[in-house]
Amino acid sequence: MARRSLAAGVATGRALDVDPRDFSDALAEIGASFVTIRIDAELRGCIGTIEASEPLVVDVARNAFKAGFRDPRFPPIDARDLDRIDLQISVLSPLEPLGLTTAAELVTRLAPGRDGVLIRQGDRSGTFLPAVWREIPDPVRFLRHLEHKAGIRETKRPAEFYAWRYSAETIGGAEPQ
Repeated sequence: MARRSLAAGVATGRALDVDPRDFSDALAEIGASFVTIRIDAELRGCIGTIEASEPLVVDVARNAFKAGFRDPRFPPIDARDLDRIDLQISVLSPLEPLGLTTAAELVTRLAPGRDGVLIRQGDRSGTFLPAVWREIPDPVRFLRHLEHKAGIRETKRPAEFYAWRYSAETIGGAEPQ
């Protein structure tokens, strides 16, 4: 579905329209996903949904399109890229609130290699999928990198912020960002 949505994006400039009734019950259930695109082993897009609000198959089609054409870090893919794309789909579990906590407390509550993490302070937020632990296995560094990604500067941060964890089932070969 992700590949078909990317091909539709190249051809029409829009995500593939998906009717969830055409798919299995599991794919038609409400779900949240991230789609990661790599071309020649280089990250080329990674966009997703943290909280489930639509059928998983629709979410995957939309996120594939956004990762290929709307990730602000990269130029849109084109027809020459389609055969070289390596895709990974991460299907997320529901968010588990870790409560209002300090960064130091959060570090002790993380399960490296297993937890995806979402942090939020005011209007700033950021997330790392569980696979990011492969690149940043130390919980303190992991959190610092996530704060940087979210635009949360330690010197400006109040003592507390919100945090959630989640798990992800992955399909495919690209590494999420």
